[in-house]
Amino acid sequence: MGKIKLDHFEEALKKSDKMKLTKTQIYLLKSLVPIDARREINYIENSKFLSELIKRFYLSSSKKKE
Repeated sequence: MGKIKLDHFEEALKKSDKMKLTKTQIYLLKSLVPIDARREINYIENSKFLSELIKRFYLSSSKKKE
């Protein structure tokens, strides 16, 4: 409970309509997030960490586009 497969997480980021991250940002995010032996992310424990990283990536990307 509260876990998401790393592959599903990556696909969700790629398919998002609200925000677009570059391939490099997604790769970096995948390398920083703690995963277990089954390649799952404990979303409950890491949601704040993930949201802060995604927010910083998104804000830096949107500033470059302006």
